[in-house]
Amino acid sequence: MDLVTNLETFEKIPAMLVLIPVLLNIKGNIEANMSTRLSTLANMGVLDSPSQRKDIIFANLGLLLLQALLTSFAVTTTSGLISLIPLSKEADGAGDSATILPWFSGFTITVASGVSSALLGSTLIGSLVCAIVTLSSRFGINPDNVSNPIASGFGDMVTLFFLAGSSLLWLRYFVTQGWLPLLYAALTSSIAGLLMERYVEDLVGMASLLPVFNGIGGNIASVFASRLSTSLHRGDSNDKEEKRTLWTLLGLGIPIQLMFLGTVKLMGFAHGAITPVFVLVYIIASSIQVFSLLCLAKLGTKRLWAMSYDPDNYINPIITGTGDMLGTVLLVSVFLIV
Repeated sequence: MDLVTNLETFEKIPAMLVLIPVLLNIKGNIEANMSTRLSTLANMGVLDSPSQRKDIIFANLGLLLLQALLTSFAVTTTSGLISLIPLSKEADGAGDSATILPWFSGFTITVASGVSSALLGSTLIGSLVCAIVTLSSRFGINPDNVSNPIASGFGDMVTLFFLAGSSLLWLRYFVTQGWLPLLYAALTSSIAGLLMERYVEDLVGMASLLPVFNGIGGNIASVFASRLSTSLHRGDSNDKEEKRTLWTLLGLGIPIQLMFLGTVKLMGFAHGAITPVFVLVYIIASSIQVFSLLCLAKLGTKRLWAMSYDPDNYINPIITGTGDMLGTVLLVSVFLIV
């Protein structure tokens, strides 16, 4: 236990320390209940029939995994909420707060690692209990004397092992590699796709304009975010230079969009939708999108850096996801207005 609680995950996520005793207790109880049920059935001779034994074992394993899933989700969620409560002045002070992950990131890792370790541990211990009960009854040994001690003895150790391992994996690959922003990008892009599907048939020509309308703003903001991240890593961040770059990139988007509109009109892809009024409203909407994404790039990059996250792993999915959703809303508005 001391070795586990000194791991990086438990130092960075207070909820993990709250989780350990509750998860071990709950999980130990449901495994002990399964062991007792099977031992009783074995002593009554119910497991003597191979077909009946198979059905009962699979039913009990299924019940065990369902209970492990539901109870682990409940206790991990509760542990995450309890960790919000400061237990002492020292816990609420500056101390080692710089090493503690933001609450939502820690909460996500706690739930993911708690549920996965409970399912893996219950699968292993449940299978072991089933094998022990079956073999004990076959060799004339009372399973009550064997299965419960083994389930209790190995259950906590196996759960702690899986909890430590899975939490370290989640910490490394779920948070540090920027999976949360990727999920955000997937969600917002899905919303943009739903809007596209809703209006694409009614608004003729929108399908030809949307990919580039969204892409130009996202690419410009990504360039800005990359430059900001580089300056932060080098330690030569300059607010005045950043503002100049922001306005330069904002102005760069206008001629690019105009050239794109000209190309679309010449090739006839917009089906007559491009008029002088449309071009004016389109450029205004494009500028709003680009400016919003540039501001998001600046604020997001600075905020991530202040929270000790590498912006290179986080900011681009946030920009592209927001750009897709905002761009789709703006382009639909352009067609509806004009």
